[in-house]
Amino acid sequence: MTYKLLPIFFAMIVCEKSSAQQNTLPAKFYSPDKNISVKLFLVNNAQSNYDKKICYQVSKSGEVLIDTSETGFDTDNASNFGIGSKFKSVSGITTIKEKYQLVSGKALQVAYTANEATINLQNSKGFLYSIIVRIFNDGFAFRYQLPRQKNGLSSIVVNKEFTSFKLPPVSKVWVQPYDSATQYTPGYENFYTNGTMPVVSETGEGWCFPLTAKVNDSWLLISEAALDGNYFASHLQFNPTQNVYEIIQPDQKDAEGYGNNNAVMKLPAVTPWRCIIIARDLQNLIASQMIPNLNPPSIIKDVSWIKPGIASWSWWSQPDSPKDYDSLKAFVDFSAAMQWPYSLVDANWNIMKGGDIKQLADYAKTRKVGLWVWYNSGGPNNTVTEQPRDALFTAAKRKETFAYLNKMGIKGVKIDFFQSDKQEIIQEYIAILKEAAANKIMVNFHGCTLPRGWSRTYPNLLSTEAVSGAECYLFRKEYSVMAPIQNTILPFTRNVVGPMDYTPVTFSDSKFKHLTSSVHELALPIIFESGILHLADSKESYLSQPVYVHDYLKKLPVTWDEIKYISGVPGKEVVLARRKKNNWFIAGINGEATEKTLELNGFLKGRKYRITTFLEDADNAAVNKSSPSIIPENVTVKAYGGFVMVVTVQ
Repeated sequence: MTYKLLPIFFAMIVCEKSSAQQNTLPAKFYSPDKNISVKLFLVNNAQSNYDKKICYQVSKSGEVLIDTSETGFDTDNASNFGIGSKFKSVSGITTIKEKYQLVSGKALQVAYTANEATINLQNSKGFLYSIIVRIFNDGFAFRYQLPRQKNGLSSIVVNKEFTSFKLPPVSKVWVQPYDSATQYTPGYENFYTNGTMPVVSETGEGWCFPLTAKVNDSWLLISEAALDGNYFASHLQFNPTQNVYEIIQPDQKDAEGYGNNNAVMKLPAVTPWRCIIIARDLQNLIASQMIPNLNPPSIIKDVSWIKPGIASWSWWSQPDSPKDYDSLKAFVDFSAAMQWPYSLVDANWNIMKGGDIKQLADYAKTRKVGLWVWYNSGGPNNTVTEQPRDALFTAAKRKETFAYLNKMGIKGVKIDFFQSDKQEIIQEYIAILKEAAANKIMVNFHGCTLPRGWSRTYPNLLSTEAVSGAECYLFRKEYSVMAPIQNTILPFTRNVVGPMDYTPVTFSDSKFKHLTSSVHELALPIIFESGILHLADSKESYLSQPVYVHDYLKKLPVTWDEIKYISGVPGKEVVLARRKKNNWFIAGINGEATEKTLELNGFLKGRKYRITTFLEDADNAAVNKSSPSIIPENVTVKAYGGFVMVVTVQ
């Protein structure tokens, strides 16, 4: 069947129904290619042989990748949805075939096929609910659905979710500790483990999504998708006695105690998707689009005003610069000189001296540069004093603020310090995205939750932080040592699930010294993906680089047509390639303290091409190697070094 690709605001979905294999439990469901199978079945509850619980198991080609794991949740007014539930029926299997287009991301044209089924259940108090399972060729997802109840129950409060993920004991795991509540956390900014199966996180607060695991020859990534404001954002707690990760809700202390760490669900309702990417290799892992696939289509019909791009940023090199008009003006001029479309004005611009934001916006227009401006998300959810604050927390304030920004011609906002995954804060994220879209404003979230696919539904969301990025050179002493290792882990963990505002390419040393080389830094905008790319160093640092570095930075894309894994191991080294039209941008980085050879494994062998840029490290600087006639089989790089190659396919 041939499909015509439809605009982003309307995705094509073709559904085909067939009868379920059996209308009972246990029930087994398969991916369209039959390689992945999911089994749902009843097992005895440890406390009672009569109150059974519903569990699931996931296999690929007969190998169990997720062993017997629980489903269900507990509520305050409708009792337990899990233990003691009765099976009612299994729906016919629906095959979903969908094609859609993104504005920003690792690949803008997306197509997938999945099989979906609904298991209908009744809990011990007679309330109905369902488990919806959706199986892709690259993984499995499920969510809970609650219809309106016959007794008039209109809402429930979820006190605890029982969902778990049991990995085989041989697994290698890359996962990040979740934060304990402080003035600046949680923010998804800790360091990932490097292949070890962790027991207790260093914070004592469990583990973040996503979790990447290697199980024998398969790769898994566990996360969640499609938060709609009807639920909190979850994270994981590890139960070492059973080798199982369990869903856990936010800490009540988050967001200065504002809001509730339970979820109030108005019926009918669905929970977020619990999803497991299953990949036979690292290529399939990094290229997976399961997270956006599980989110609703775009709500924005006209996306022509959403323009991803590169921005200069003064704060990293001059933290007080947002309060100085002349400093900001110089960064606008720098963006114009580098042909970058944007410049970001960070915290405290509302107390600027020598001018104001409107004057700067007007000046930027004369240089054909668009401004992004920073806001504090608070509200009562944080006590951070950076300004402007209290401008986005209520509906009335949001409406007033975004109308003001639209009138000035501001292109985007960076909104910081959310400090919680509670349901009320999730609702604030979504309200911001909607009001920003109504005023044609792009969005970048910082001090924030992990991406869960909102960029598909709200394509004005170009990036989120939720990463330990280059700003850590200003305030984390251990970052210098950890950054090279983490840079080789992030492509297989955090950046798989959504755009990542790492703020890369910092040559100069901030408070803490770099170990990474110049070309390692130049490789990061290819290794990482973000729809708004903030290049963090000073204009003086960039201007001191050779002309061929300027040319490379001027031509960098931020949206891509294709991504290719070439070689590497998380925590050691990585070589990736990203395609924009007929240009391939190839980059490799070394995360270790010894010189090593990075393999290119015959990439583009048999194709006609022209190598236009080949940057390598020499004497702590980037050199443009005379371009070879063919792509080499490998490149030798220094400790913590890297390389960059730009290739035009003819």
